[in-house]
Amino acid sequence: MKRLLFLIPLLLFCAKRVNLREAYTHFSQAALYESEGKIDSAIVEYKEALRYDPGSSGILENLAKLLYKRGDYREALRYAKRWARKYPDQPNAFALLGNTYLALGRTEDAMKAFKRRIALKQDEKFLSSLAEIYETLGKREDALRIYYKLLEKNPNSKTYLFRTGNTLINLKKFREAVEYLQRAVETDSSFSSAYLELGFALEAMGKLEEASQAYERFCSLEEDNFLAKKHLLSIYPRIGRVDDALELGNELITLQPNDFELHRFFGYALYTKGERGDALLHFIRAVSINPQDIYSLWYIGKILFQEKDYKGAEWYIKRVIKIEPRFAPAWSYLGLLYLDNHLLKKAERCFKKALHYKGAPSDNNYFLGLVYDRKGYYKRAIKYYKKSLSFDSTRVGAWYNLGLDYDRLKKREEVVRCFKKVIELDSTNASAYNYLGYLYAEEGENLKEAEKLIKKALEIEPDNGYYLDSLGWVYFKLERYKDAVKNLERAIQLVDDPVIYDHLGDTYKKLGNYKKALKMWKKALELNPKDKRIKKKVGEVQSQ
Repeated sequence: MKRLLFLIPLLLFCAKRVNLREAYTHFSQAALYESEGKIDSAIVEYKEALRYDPGSSGILENLAKLLYKRGDYREALRYAKRWARKYPDQPNAFALLGNTYLALGRTEDAMKAFKRRIALKQDEKFLSSLAEIYETLGKREDALRIYYKLLEKNPNSKTYLFRTGNTLINLKKFREAVEYLQRAVETDSSFSSAYLELGFALEAMGKLEEASQAYERFCSLEEDNFLAKKHLLSIYPRIGRVDDALELGNELITLQPNDFELHRFFGYALYTKGERGDALLHFIRAVSINPQDIYSLWYIGKILFQEKDYKGAEWYIKRVIKIEPRFAPAWSYLGLLYLDNHLLKKAERCFKKALHYKGAPSDNNYFLGLVYDRKGYYKRAIKYYKKSLSFDSTRVGAWYNLGLDYDRLKKREEVVRCFKKVIELDSTNASAYNYLGYLYAEEGENLKEAEKLIKKALEIEPDNGYYLDSLGWVYFKLERYKDAVKNLERAIQLVDDPVIYDHLGDTYKKLGNYKKALKMWKKALELNPKDKRIKKKVGEVQSQ
């Protein structure tokens, strides 16, 4: 019995040697089949080899890889798991495990396997491939972290700089993307793809001048690239290069006559040039190719509105809203159309819709102010003009209308403040100079300042009868009656207005010329028969 016990280790050793020899035989045959492309036979032999040597790393690896290659992902996963469990320190086991999980759509499991692979070995090639996998899966933040890591070791790698920039664009981090893409083109000035991506990032940031330069550089390296030229056609009109846009548009439309975006971009260039008729044809062509092109539909509506075809304009803008109810500019423009046609309730609704859909807050609050002005709701109009100015304090129209409404409500200090602000923002606004000057004249104060203001208005518009009337009225208040007559007589040659005739009548009276005064007041009454104040003046003179 003792002798038999002594023989057991020897027998086990011999059996193991036999098993290893058998495993090696099957493994060699499997490798031969694999080299000959006989995948099915190779898999059978690898499985036989594994039966004799269940813990062999090489057999598990080759079998799992071959099953993966054949597309038997579930079975491949079984052997890949065995390999990874048996050899938890082998990076390739976890790489294969991750790829197999991916093939089965088990993304989270794949990511865990890949993270284990990175923890074991951080070689550049694998990290680069993994970053691409992350991007494919939409895990761009994970991809970005890998690219940052790769750039730590290779700071001047144009490939990693480019991929980092491209990933940042997909994450809408355009400012950072520009930094990496600029470094890529500094590393290699002929790196065309980096110029193209740089153009995309700069365009998204609104840096159109710089974007056009990047696209132009790309086109100098790849002359026949349609996409970059199409972007240039979109940008050129917005940076004032309309003629370049028209030349490029003619070239591109010849190449792709059925590209609706080309017709839209070309139409916009023509619209910017002021050639609305030709622009309209291209916008209509764009819509005929793509009836859902809301931008072309919108521009058709705008052009028809400018041509006073309100019915046609309304139809096209409503079509835009039907396709995309959240397109705020369409609501704004429809509101302007209704405002122009005195449909105030409809206009009000449209501007509020535009604000609801995040339309330009300064514009739409200003437009609502206009609506309430026309309704005679001056306090409400003031509220919306103030809202408009809270978003854009340089909006001259809002300050001007605010001043008018404060004047209607007899808030004199606010009126003065508003018109001074208009003049500060727009030194060429003749109407503001005149309004403030006439206000002072009516109040009978700051008359020297009033004279300066109105003279400034007349420098800008020398033949404006209303401004001449204002200056004449200032001279009347200064008791410079001859100067007043001179300006008021010229004013009535330019404007047939009852107020000017009244002013001239008052001035003639001061000069003792009652006959001419009476004549002017009667003329004023012809234009405004209900003015009791002038009737009283006429009666007083006639009774003398």
